Amino acid sequence: MINTCNKNGGPADRHACARPGLTLLEVVIALAIFLMALVPVWRLVSIGGERALDVAHQAQASLLCQGKMDCVKCGAEQLNGGGNVDIGNLTWNYTIESSPADVTNLYLVKITAKVDRKDGKTIEATLTQFVLDPAQRGSTISSTTSSGSSTTSTGGN
Repeated sequence: MINTCNKNGGPADRHACARPGLTLLEVVIALAIFLMALVPVWRLVSIGGERALDVAHQAQASLLCQGKMDCVKCGAEQLNGGGNVDIGNLTWNYTIESSPADVTNLYLVKITAKVDRKDGKTIEATLTQFVLDPAQRGSTISSTTSSGSSTTSTGGN
């Protein structure tokens, strides 16, 4: 049977000339497919956000270790010790351990920074480096102090 439309644009019979478009059933099926695909995509976005937070906290731990190593190098921190540092809404624990090397006044310093997050994950970073004993190393600051008075003169007539 050939589908034909009459001259007025209407169908010769009722179903012979259907309008082009989507039926309600096709729209419902397409919407269901879209919503089913949205669930895994949403989960992937969530996992990506969690990984970004992990990377940010790992970077914080690394920077904390580097900062404490700099403090050990300049003598602001002892060669062995530890403590807590509040960064943002997290309290980081750090430990400084050192062991003497074969060379006099040279120490192998290991700094570990660790935090236990509220979601149960633990972020930890460790930095190990050879460091000269800051107490034995020289300083550019003069250790002698002047006890005399100083005078300043200003130019003019």
